[in-house]
Formats: sequence, C-alpha cells, structure tokens
Amino acid sequence: MKRVLGVVLGFFVASASVLAQTAAKPLKFEVVSIKRNVGQPRMIMFGAQPGVVTADGFRCMDWPLSFLFQIAYAPGQGNGFLDMRRIEGAPDWLNNFNERYDVIAKVADEDLLRWRDVTQRRAMMQEMVRALLADRMKVSAHVDSREMPVYELMVDKGGPKFQTAETVDAGELKQKHSYGMEAPGGAVVMPGPRGELQLYGVSMPVLAEGLLSFFAGRPVLDKTGLEGEYDVRLTPPPPTPPPPPSGMTAAPAMDPGPSLFTVLQEQLGLKLVPAKGPVETLVIDHVERPSEN
Repeated sequence: MKRVLGVVLGFFVASASVLAQTAAKPLKFEVVSIKRNVGQPRMIMFGAQPGVVTADGFRCMDWPLSFLFQIAYAPGQGNGFLDMRRIEGAPDWLNNFNERYDVIAKVADEDLLRWRDVTQRRAMMQEMVRALLADRMKVSAHVDSREMPVYELMVDKGGPKFQTAETVDAGELKQKHSYGMEAPGGAVVMPGPRGELQLYGVSMPVLAEGLLSFFAGRPVLDKTGLEGEYDVRLTPPPPTPPPPPSGMTAAPAMDPGPSLFTVLQEQLGLKLVPAKGPVETLVIDHVERPSEN
C-alpha cells in the first residue's frame, strides 16, 4: 500500500488550479534540463512516484514524458489526476517506457518565495510545466468534454461517517501533520496503519476526483451536496490501474480485498452510483520529441 500511496500522493501534489497570467511576466522555469535515459527498462511497481517537488524546482527521473502532461493538465479545479485514458491524440512514444527521460527544472530566484509557499506552489507548477511543454516539445492542446462512464459519489442512507475538519488552515495542518503530503485545496494526506489513508481538511470534490477516481478506475463526480472540508479516514482497496506504458512490465496483481463500494459504505457512509457524465479530456493537437540538453 505504501507504493500505491506514492503515486496517489504524487498525483495529488501534481494536481492544481491554473494560475492567472500576471501582467509582469508569464511563469516559467528559469532552467530546464531534459535528457533521454538510456538505461535498461525496469519493472515498476504500480504506485511508484516518478516526480518530486524540490525546494527550488521539480524533477522527474527515468519516466515517460506523459507524466508531464498529467501535471500540466490536471482536470477540473486540480482535484483529479489525468491518466492516459483521458488523453487523446498522444503519439505512441509519449507513454512508451522504452523511451524515458530525466527532467530537472529550476525556479528563478525571484519566484522562490512563492514556490516555497505550499498554497501557491501547485498552481505555479501547472503553469510552469505547461510553459515547459510549449517551449521544449512545441505542444498545443485543448481540453474538451466527453460523455463517458463515471461514478457519482453520493451520501448513503445512513449519512456520512466523518467529521468536519478541525482546521483548514494550511500552516496549521502542515505543522500538525509534518510527515503528510499536500493535496489540492490545502488538504494533507497521511498514511496510517494497515494501509489506512488519513485526509485532513479535504473537500468532497478533492476526495471524489483526486482520490476515489484513482481507485475506481473511472472518473468519480461529487454529488454528495456536502460543502466545506472534512477529516476522513479510510482503508481503500488496491486501485484499478490504467494500462501500463508500452515497454513497461506490470507488477503482479494485488489481492483486491473488499470492493471500493463496500469500503465507502462501511467506512464513510458514502456510495458510488454508476452513471454517464461529462468528463474533461485532454486533446493533444501537436507535440514533438523534446530538444535535449
């Protein structure tokens, strides 16, 4: 579960709202290094975390370049993560594990103060990675809406089984849960005993799109009608993984245990209802292999 948690947290960190362009200058990384990794392809456990946010930038090592798109075009208000099933027009090489890259990006000195502010970093990250894709891979893309199978997250007949958040102050949450990782909206995610996830200050849209969609294998839309933020604990089953990138050997399947439907009803007093609904999909109009340096 810790390996599974890695990718969940990684995509949480990656997910963010787009920051409005300022009149002063567009946000860009000051220095970007992209180099092809020609090492032997390896078996990656589902749950590996390819991207790491650093104090002065970002690095994504030994991974297909599709991960950059997952950061740059996180759906909705940055609550979800963009798996390859929600990308159209991607060439085969973009998600091929035989074509992996090391990407290291540095933030300009004048942007470091904002970058180190966790309440601003996610939005900065998304805008700066979009600029990186445009500059180095000549990317043009647009977001469209597609009708597809989804789950609607609703309150079960017994009512919710979690409490209103003790605090939603980002600084206080970070201080109280220093080993946790930030999620959209200022929430904090912590691993608990026996694979439990502890979420502090999380909204229902973030829970639905940012976490449950990952485990459900299809988009989950918040239809609970619950506003505000909550402290939530649950022990989810293993996720439904997307198809592995070409050239990547998938790890053996895990014991599924109880279904996500059962977990939500018993632990949270919520339910998933199959439906069809509009889902944001990224359409890649143009992309080129990156210029290396």
